[in-house]
Amino acid sequence: MLLASTYADILTDLVMPLGGPFTHILHAMALFVVAMGAVIGLSSVLTWRTVARLSKSVPVGPTVGAIVEELAARFGVRPVVRITGGVLGADITSLVSAGRPTVLLPASRLIEAKTNPPAFRFRLAHELAHLAANDYRSDVWITSAYLVGGLFMVGAFCRVLWNVVGSLIVGGGFGADGVWFALRGVALPLATNTVALGSLAALLFLEHRAAMRLREFLADAVAASVSGANSGAFAGMASARLSAPLRWLYSLVNEHPHASTRTMALAERQAAFRADLVTVVIQGFFAATVIEMALQLLLVGSSVDVSSLAERQVHLLAQLTRYPEMVWGIIGSAIALCAVANFLVIRRLNMLQTRNGHTLATFFQTSLLYALGSILALLSSQTFLWEISEANWNLAAWIAQDPERPVIYLAGIFGFAFAAFLARLIWSKGTSPTPTSLAVCLLPSLLQLSTAAWFLVPAQLN
Repeated sequence: MLLASTYADILTDLVMPLGGPFTHILHAMALFVVAMGAVIGLSSVLTWRTVARLSKSVPVGPTVGAIVEELAARFGVRPVVRITGGVLGADITSLVSAGRPTVLLPASRLIEAKTNPPAFRFRLAHELAHLAANDYRSDVWITSAYLVGGLFMVGAFCRVLWNVVGSLIVGGGFGADGVWFALRGVALPLATNTVALGSLAALLFLEHRAAMRLREFLADAVAASVSGANSGAFAGMASARLSAPLRWLYSLVNEHPHASTRTMALAERQAAFRADLVTVVIQGFFAATVIEMALQLLLVGSSVDVSSLAERQVHLLAQLTRYPEMVWGIIGSAIALCAVANFLVIRRLNMLQTRNGHTLATFFQTSLLYALGSILALLSSQTFLWEISEANWNLAAWIAQDPERPVIYLAGIFGFAFAAFLARLIWSKGTSPTPTSLAVCLLPSLLQLSTAAWFLVPAQLN
């Protein structure tokens, strides 16, 4: 979407003359798929070469071989075990090389199989759990998507910088005054793009890391159920020796949870979910960003003449009359994506429940964190920054100029709080989601859709 809106002039009918108002979006999606395939292919080649380079001609041995066969049979996988070099205390690693599940076993861990069998079994079971869940392939796909998305964001920002440089070159022909005038003209677009793209990139990175840490917690839980809990397996982790400030930073940016948190999670599953409540902020930001993109596609990106509420009503009605499939497709996609984000947060809230159900503190904390993410998405959006600058940074004037946008955001926040409250009642009877609880996750999006219809559909059509 970002690349399509930035390079609409180039992507429109680039390969196929599809016509219509959104051909640049379809070509951008095709370009994304091609780039994803290239990155995944390159990752497979590099993984195969890395495994070949690190593997040593060292026999596994009967003790380790027996443990591997026993645990692999319980997980239903048939891994290839490669002995690698490495420093003392190096971790066991699982991956997929040349299409085959592979376990990289550092030579220093071979001794641990005899000196500390419980810790060795737990570490090995943890990696086999990753293979059984197909985590490595999922990581490759997700990381490739983030990498391609990041490259597209850089490409969009380079277009902005190119326009800035062009304006400065033109202004330079008129001397210092021309350059100063050009700088004043490009300052706001440059600032809005920097804030919007920077905040999105930062939160996507944090979301990716949080998802990887959750995956580690799940693998720990599975390993504990198979081989028994063994908190001593985390004793050698570097994170165990970090100071408190570094531990907090580590908990945000590292792909593995802190050792103390993993130890607590073995005894209490809620500890794993409390450790990454930042994901609630991220999901709130994601849901609000989806709504913002839908609003821009339907109201802002199509015409520079869309300014007043009456003009936006006329414009949306014209788009709906001329391209109904595309308009409803955008609305339906936005509702589906927001419902997924809401489901992930509400399910996380359910995992935080105690034996007596959710505490009110947890409920309010989750709702406030979700609202914080939504507000951050609004404040960092290009449309908001542009409109409020046009209103001389007067918040009341901006609300009067664009009343539907803040109300739609508030509808999403209050809709989520209401959905979370209902889900608390429904899911209090069990931990598994039901069709009813899944339908509850649609409430915020449906409330936002109703709010948008109230503002943007002319009164005579309501």
